[in-house]
Parts: sequence; C-alpha cells; structure tokens
Amino acid sequence: MFKLFSIKEANNLIPQVDSLMGTMQENMTDILRLRQEIADAAPFSIEGRNKAQELHFLVRDVQDLKGQLDRMGVFVKDVSSGLVEIPSQVGAEVVYLTWEKGQNSITHYHRLSEGTSLPLRSEPSLSQAIVQL
Repeated sequence: MFKLFSIKEANNLIPQVDSLMGTMQENMTDILRLRQEIADAAPFSIEGRNKAQELHFLVRDVQDLKGQLDRMGVFVKDVSSGLVEIPSQVGAEVVYLTWEKGQNSITHYHRLSEGTSLPLRSEPSLSQAIVQL
C-alpha cells in the first residue's frame, strides 16, 4: 500500500522532488553521452573502461535517486520531462496528482483508469476534497 497525499503535502514535496529529478536528468544526459563515447572508443582501451566505470556509477546513482523518490511515495513517470505522479484520494477514489519539472505547484491530476491529466481548478470539489484529507 502507498501513502495518499493532500495537495498541500504534495506541494511541500516539490523542492525535494525538483532537486532529485534535476540530478536524475543530468545523469541521464551524461549516460547517453558516455554510451556514445564508449561506442566510439577503441575496443578494450583504458579510456573505454574508464568511461564504462563512470557509466556504471551514473546508472547506480539514477537507481538510487529513483529509490529515494519511491520511498517518498512519488512515482517517476518520465525522467526526460521530469513528470511524476503523487497518489491522492477524492472521496473513495484514488487519483494521481501530476507534477512536471519546472512547475511551481501541482495543478493537474488524473484518475487511475484514465491517462488524461485534468486541471485541478476544473473541479472545485476535487481541490476541496483533497485539501480536507
């Protein structure tokens, strides 16, 4: 079972989530660069081995960062865009609050059965129901 967050609780997580996602994105950029550099390096060269070790370190770091987000109760949906989902509840229905890197606060959600994000403001009862949790 996972924790359900109010909008306020989820918004309070944003600075930490933003920092972790930023580091993940930087690492992923470096991973892609290193993969190309390894492919371009001479086979079995010291340069290639050093880059492979650096790549391994970055992959483990990304896994650790994702683990930190998982333990916080935040689900990474897409690293490249910085999209995450944070579980919440409206009445008896569990929904995901969605946040994307660069946003100052959570403004959208989606139902578990639907992938389409809906603005929180479009349903005032939703915002009120989540805040009351």
